[in-house]
Amino acid sequence: MNAALVTNIGDLRNINSDELVSRISEGFEKVYLHHPSTDEQNSWRNSIPAIINNLPIECDELPIIVEMRMPIGNERADLILLGGNNQAIVVELKHWSGSISQYGSISNQVTLGGDGGVLRTHPGYQCDGYVGKLNNFHSVGNSYDIIGLVFLDSINYSQELDNLLNTFNSAIVYRDKTDVLCEIVCDNLLPNTLSVSDGISFAKGEYNISGRLVDFIRDNQFDIKQKIYTNLADSGFSLCDEQLIAVNQILIAAKEAVDQKSKGLEPKKKAFVINGSPGSGKTLVALSLLIEAIGNGIKSIYGLRRNGALVNTLRNAIDNNLNDRFRDLSGLVYFINVPRNNLGIADSGFKISNLDLIICDEAQRMLKDSLSVIFARSSVSAFFIDETQRLNWDEQGIKQNFIAEAENNDVELVFLNDMPAGIRCRGGLPYHNFIEDLLLSPNSLVQGSLSNPVWKDEYQFKIFDNFNDFHFALKEERDRQNVRAAMVASWTESDGVYRWRLQNRPNTDLKNIRVGSRLQSGKNLYPSDTETISWVMNPDDYRVFWSGVSSELDICASIYGSQGFESDVVGFIWGRDLVWDKDSGDWKLGGPNTSYDYSGGTIRQMSIKNLMNQIGDDRNHQHYDDVKTLLLNRARIFLTRGILGTYIYAEDKSTKEFLLSL
Repeated sequence: MNAALVTNIGDLRNINSDELVSRISEGFEKVYLHHPSTDEQNSWRNSIPAIINNLPIECDELPIIVEMRMPIGNERADLILLGGNNQAIVVELKHWSGSISQYGSISNQVTLGGDGGVLRTHPGYQCDGYVGKLNNFHSVGNSYDIIGLVFLDSINYSQELDNLLNTFNSAIVYRDKTDVLCEIVCDNLLPNTLSVSDGISFAKGEYNISGRLVDFIRDNQFDIKQKIYTNLADSGFSLCDEQLIAVNQILIAAKEAVDQKSKGLEPKKKAFVINGSPGSGKTLVALSLLIEAIGNGIKSIYGLRRNGALVNTLRNAIDNNLNDRFRDLSGLVYFINVPRNNLGIADSGFKISNLDLIICDEAQRMLKDSLSVIFARSSVSAFFIDETQRLNWDEQGIKQNFIAEAENNDVELVFLNDMPAGIRCRGGLPYHNFIEDLLLSPNSLVQGSLSNPVWKDEYQFKIFDNFNDFHFALKEERDRQNVRAAMVASWTESDGVYRWRLQNRPNTDLKNIRVGSRLQSGKNLYPSDTETISWVMNPDDYRVFWSGVSSELDICASIYGSQGFESDVVGFIWGRDLVWDKDSGDWKLGGPNTSYDYSGGTIRQMSIKNLMNQIGDDRNHQHYDDVKTLLLNRARIFLTRGILGTYIYAEDKSTKEFLLSL
């Protein structure tokens, strides 16, 4: 169950605050796998009785859900009240006191305590986000009529405060306006046809369909241009506190730069670095920043160094209508470097000038020399990075390089707080911690630990002994749950053919066969009746692959089509380039002729394929540890693409045996 407690209002009305906190805490520990903080317990003690005791006795049979996890992200709704004929109210409780004021020109955050006070997410925006997530991504919630309500149990109404706070869809109710509280609850939930069992079913609901940010951008372009993105939190794309703070800090700096330039002044260059582990929502935050900047009249572009799949997907979503207020822009999404024609953002041939904001996603993959060019092209720059997702030798977007280049170019450098981990997948932080242990300290894992994983049934992590069972399980999951499935694979066994396109199926060149009875490598890894699985190599095809064609499960993506993307269930074919060594009890390189990744970025001779062939089995080679780190980074990316689950089939015998022993 995805909630700490499910009961009815009358049950909670008839117990004292200590018993209330005890019951919620007991359920909280079972669901969230840690003890609630003192602040959380005090919030329950103060705010829940404050709302329940103000509702009439007629509401006692209404089901109430306490601390319910949202279907995506790691946020929790304080309360959900059910009633009527499948009606629901998401309640955000705030035990705030003192003054509340607007945070500059930002509408989705407020300041508590006056100037220099504490920054908090606007409760209406927060509540709208929960409503949107339940409406769009919840298997039960989408069959309910859901509204939001914020209850400020310690703050009285004033017209000035209400003008500030009552700006989102969710109603704001104050301590001295409990008649409004009763009216909203009674009008929406009475007469009641639901019971506690309906509340349990609601709380057991699961993530339903993948949220596609690019679909949202495509479908809401008019609204984006009208600068009301923050008012569309009910579409399910609201940001959590840490993400929102990052977006708004960068926006404020960009607005200040625009204001200075309008006065004929030259603003001081400023750069922000935002770190986030796999699944922390960096691309969501980066694109939200782009959308907000456009709506605020900030001349902005979005760039990636080397991710053709994501660039093409975004360009397809953002049509020319979105650019009509920036006539000199031919687009919003660019590569950071384009060696063929020298027209990337950091290349000398790039023609767009006088930018207010450049947003660089996956900035860990940038060349060091590109940083100074980005600084020069824009007043403000934002870099979203994860050093653990560096894929190739020439990728140099690491902390010390940002510091050095900022000093050399007289740029004020700001490192924002890290994005929270575990937002993408339902296994959350426990699953991500397991993956870190698996890759970096495998000896810390106890044999048999996966028989009762810490993330329990929240996430499906399965290891398979043979490929056909692995392949069948993916198909079964796709068909049984009507979810999107996808296969990804280590770049081993074949080169892949860039010119091969999805419409060529089922015909494929030997060099584009990743799984089958015949392999370019000559290895006999699969029996004769194995279904042929082809590489998806062309960036234009990746957009189609991740939008649903992947679920046909006769194609798979390499690492270059996997970074920045997700699916509901992902099957990872673990190749022979990174394998388990029983003798050392650790991961090792697979040896020469196991990697087929010849890309190498800007330094072809330093491609993974060439480096592994040079290194061979020499663990003392000067580049051995560097290559091993890059392959571990790739494995981490593959293992964190799945929202609902990750399935693994390992082609190396020792690797398979080790994983099956867990």
